[in-house]
Amino acid sequence: MNPPRIALVTGAGGILGPSICQALRQQGWLVAATDSAAENLDRAKVLCGGIFWDHDVIGDIATEDCCRALVSDVAERLGDIALLVNNAASPGRGSLDEITEEAALSIFRVNVLAPLWLTRACRGSLLQRRGSVINISSAETQAFSEKNHLYVASKAALEQLTRSMASEFLGSGVRVNAIRVGRVPGAAFLRQWTDTLPPEAARELIEKVMPIHLEIARESIGPDSVGSPDGIASIVAFLASEDARFINGEILTADGGFLAMSRDWVGQHLPGFNRANEAAEAWVAAWRKS
Repeated sequence: MNPPRIALVTGAGGILGPSICQALRQQGWLVAATDSAAENLDRAKVLCGGIFWDHDVIGDIATEDCCRALVSDVAERLGDIALLVNNAASPGRGSLDEITEEAALSIFRVNVLAPLWLTRACRGSLLQRRGSVINISSAETQAFSEKNHLYVASKAALEQLTRSMASEFLGSGVRVNAIRVGRVPGAAFLRQWTDTLPPEAARELIEKVMPIHLEIARESIGPDSVGSPDGIASIVAFLASEDARFINGEILTADGGFLAMSRDWVGQHLPGFNRANEAAEAWVAAWRKS
C-alpha cells in the first residue's frame, strides 16, 4: 500500500487558501494548512462553511527556525511532505517616501525568504517522494499598480527563485513551478462586517454582496479577465499531479488575458468599487434591524 501524499499549504486562511486545500484533498492529498493567526483559519472555516484540510498549524514563517519547526510539526502529525504550496503573502503599499525598513524586511521575509526556507526544510522528503513545490506569484510583476513597489519586487524575486530552485533540483524528480495569478476578487473587504456577525449571517452577507463585487470587477477589467479561487486551485492541483510531470521551472500565467489588455482599456472601464461596500453596509443595517 502506498503511503499517503502529504501537502503543506501556507496562507491557508486567505482568498485562495481554502480552495487550494479543498482541490488537493479531492485529488487524494492529506493537507496541512498553515496561517500566521488562528483567527484567519477560523474565519475561513466560517465563511467557506467547512474545514478543507486535515491538520492545521498556526505558525510564523518569518524566520528559518520557524519554517523548520512548521515542517517538523507537519511531518510528525501527518508524514513526510511531498508537496509544498507557498501561497502565503504579505502585502504592502506605500510611495517611495512612505516605505519603511521594517515593512520592506517583513514583506521579503514572507514573500521570498519563507518559500526558500520551507523548501530547504522539505528538501529531504521532496527528494524521497519526488515531490513538487508550487509558488504563488502575481500578475502585478508585469502590470504594476500604484504604490505597490515592495509587493511587486518580492513577487518578481519569487519567480526568479522558482527558476533557480528548479535548476538546482533538476534531475532529481523534484519540480518547482509558480503560478502568476491575475485578478481574483475576494471577500477581504467585507471583514469589517463579517468579523462582527454570527457565522450564518456572515455567509449570507458574502452570498449577497460578492456577486455585486464580481460584476464590478468584470466591468472594470473585462468579463473573461476575472478569476476565481476555485479556478486557481484547479491549476495548483494539476501542477501537483502526475499529468504535469513534464512541467518544471515554469511561471504559468493565469490571468484571463489581463496582461494582454491595454492599460487604456482598463482605465476607461474602471468604475469605483463603492457599490459593493454600499450594498454590504445596507444589508448589515437591515439585518441588525430585523
